[in-house]
Amino acid sequence: MVNLSPIGLYKKLVILGALFFVAPQLSAQTPPSPADFIRSIADEAINSLTIAGIDKKTREERMLTFLDKYSDIPGLAKFVVGRYWNRSTDQQKQEYVTIFRLYNAKNFAALLAAYSGQKLDIIRTTKNQNSYIVVTVITGKTASDRLQIDWQLRLEQERYLITDFVVEGLSQAATLRDDFATILKGSNDLTKLIELLKQKVAAKTN
Repeated sequence: MVNLSPIGLYKKLVILGALFFVAPQLSAQTPPSPADFIRSIADEAINSLTIAGIDKKTREERMLTFLDKYSDIPGLAKFVVGRYWNRSTDQQKQEYVTIFRLYNAKNFAALLAAYSGQKLDIIRTTKNQNSYIVVTVITGKTASDRLQIDWQLRLEQERYLITDFVVEGLSQAATLRDDFATILKGSNDLTKLIELLKQKVAAKTN
């Protein structure tokens, strides 16, 4: 069975990236700059998801709310399964997106529980039509924790959605796509992946 748990550099990607994959409610009608948006994400994630005494269920519920409102989970879910998306029925697609959402929320919530004071510095921002890349450096307590993370944003209806983050050249979306392609090899649809993700979610629930 393929292990979906992050390993090596990808583990660092998810541990550090989990802090910034969600976004706070923006009160102004005009969106902030992409860099300010990323800074606000860091503050919101730390203040609401890493506070002392928060229980596992509450952290997961808050993560689900953030992912639903401020990240492109449906788009990511479709991208990472490639051609298997079109091979599946509407019911399978709906079931897959639902379990994919829970799988990511539980992963990120668990990793946030281990937050240990990483620092985010904005380096630069580049724009391509309605898409942006915010280049950041995240540092921890040791030199080995210093990583460059490029946040890919899309401006949609006056708000930003994070569509991917890339750590030292390693894309979270592309990594998941490679992992899922291995799981789905030889399949006719998404059934095998759905069942495996259900097992992973159940294991994290118990």
